[in-house]
Amino acid sequence: MIFCVIFWGCGSAEQSPSSATGTSRAEQGDPPSPSAEAPVSTEIAHDFPSTAGNQAAPSVRVEVVDENQFAEALARYKGQVVLVDYWATWCPSCLELFPHTVELSRKMRDKGVAVVSVSLDDPEDTDLVLKKLKEMGADFENFLCSYGASAKAVDAFDITDGALPHYKVFDREGKLRKTLASSAGPITPQLIEKAVEEVLAE
Repeated sequence: MIFCVIFWGCGSAEQSPSSATGTSRAEQGDPPSPSAEAPVSTEIAHDFPSTAGNQAAPSVRVEVVDENQFAEALARYKGQVVLVDYWATWCPSCLELFPHTVELSRKMRDKGVAVVSVSLDDPEDTDLVLKKLKEMGADFENFLCSYGASAKAVDAFDITDGALPHYKVFDREGKLRKTLASSAGPITPQLIEKAVEEVLAE
């Protein structure tokens, strides 16, 4: 089983995921440590048109949010089942599963399923996050945690054991119904889709 554990302060800025090499900020088994809060921004970053699948798609956007702003965003989806994909550019397992998130969104949006992503990258890495989202054709609402990869982020967004990838499924009333935690076992596309379909059937 491979998953990424969030922690803070594991190297200099030159070693951060913002570098061109994409050096990982996560190591399996290391617990998150406390960090200073990152400044909160409500501005929406630049748009990048998605070209996934060689087809025209809506522009890809990302917004930096804290937990309260994210809760307000989720409230707008009342009446729909919502899948939230928590990921990061430095998490290989996240990047492996994210295309399935995009596929699931396109396949199930007409059934009343909304998909949202939350990146645990640092806010200063917004351009890198947008680049990845564009490459993967993430034509749904995307957010970036204002606390970056930190213990504060783990607590604020309730990431089980601080491990990514991580998924949550909310019902039509906005109640959390399913949590898929990497630390509990391997997460597969089939497991994600099953969780969504079970909540959709309620």
